[in-house]
Formats: sequence, structure tokens, C-alpha cells
Amino acid sequence: KLQGSQRVALEDNGRRRNRGDNKRNRVLKQSRSFVFRRFLHDTFGLDLLRSGSGVIDVAGGKGELSFELQNLSEVPTTTLDPRIANLRQFYSKWDRGFYGRNTFWAEYSPGFRADRKPVAPAEARIFLEKPL
Repeated sequence: KLQGSQRVALEDNGRRRNRGDNKRNRVLKQSRSFVFRRFLHDTFGLDLLRSGSGVIDVAGGKGELSFELQNLSEVPTTTLDPRIANLRQFYSKWDRGFYGRNTFWAEYSPGFRADRKPVAPAEARIFLEKPL
């Protein structure tokens, strides 16, 4: 019988438990914008997303979804958030070829071309709140 950290705990569904007893599993967030972008592609299609003025990303945070939609899906986007988008890490991923690495997901990144520079999505620094 294994002791302490050597023991691998399994949940009732057979998945490995990664947080300990009586705690939820930790969900990795590193690809959640890609997963949501893929959902948008599959649900609405690129033609609809590209029509009109594009997509508004409300509470866009760091701007990852807007950056990916703008550059990988070629969908015009605008981010609404009171903070300035920090796109440095996404430019770095682009320069290292991260977005074009996986050929299996290439259909969701028709705009990726390593030889071109990515474009920053438009942003509006506003704070939205419910009226009192």
C-alpha cells in the first residue's frame, strides 16, 4: 500500500483527484479562450462573426479572446474593459509560433501566418455598472 504523496487518489468516476480530499479538481485556464473561440466558430460560424462590425468582448480582461478572434479568426473585435489590455504574452506566443503548432486545430486558426505581424484589437476603456 502506497503512503502520502505516492498514492494516487481516484474519484468515483475514475478521474484522478488533483486537489485532495473533499476539494474540487483544479481546472486549468490556459486554453479557455481557445475553447470559447472554438465554441463561437462551431455555433455561429465565421461568416456571421465577421459580418457587421464584428464582436464586442465585454469585460475582456487581458484581451486574450479579442486577440485570438482578431488575429487567428480574422474577426474584427473591440474589448470593453476599464483596464488596459496587456497583449505582450500573446505577441510572444505569436512570435514563437505557438498558435500554428497544432495542425489538428488549424481549422480554428485560419488567420495565423507566421510571416505577418498580429494586430491589436480595438479597445474601449469603460466601466459599466448597474444604475442605482
